[in-house]
Amino acid sequence: MYVYYIGFASQFLLFPLLATVCSVGVFNAYFLAYLAKDFAFETMLADNAMIAHHIISMVGTAIVSRSSADAWIITIGEIGSGSYNVYTLAKVYDTHVSDAYLFYAVVMTLSNMYCVISIVRHKVRWYYKVPLLFLMVGRQSFLYQ
Repeated sequence: MYVYYIGFASQFLLFPLLATVCSVGVFNAYFLAYLAKDFAFETMLADNAMIAHHIISMVGTAIVSRSSADAWIITIGEIGSGSYNVYTLAKVYDTHVSDAYLFYAVVMTLSNMYCVISIVRHKVRWYYKVPLLFLMVGRQSFLYQ
C-alpha cells in the first residue's frame, strides 16, 4: 500500500511543485525515477500493457519534455493517475468506493482530454505524438476495466 501513498503524494503534491519551481531537468529526473520504481515494486507491471505504458512514458519524457509547459502536461496526466490511487485506496479501506470511482472517472477523463489536446498542439514531429496519443487512449480504456 505504501506505493499508492508515494504515488498519492507525488501526483498531487510533488509533481505540481516541481513543475512550478524546479528546472525541467529536475522534474524529468524525478518523473523518470518515479516510473522506474514501479519496475522494482509494482505488481501491476506483470501486465504487458502497463509495462508498455511505462516505457512509452519514460521514452516520451526523455525525448519530448523540454519546457515547463511539457512538465505541466505530464503533471496533469499524473493528477489523472493519482485519481486512480484515490480509487484504489478507497477499495482497500472499503470506504466511499462509488464516490472515489466517480472522482477517478471524472479526473482521469479530464486529464486525458487535456493531455490529448496538448499533445496534438505540441510542436514536436507527428511520429513522436502517435505513441503518446496511444498512451492516452490506453489510460482512458483502463478506466472501464
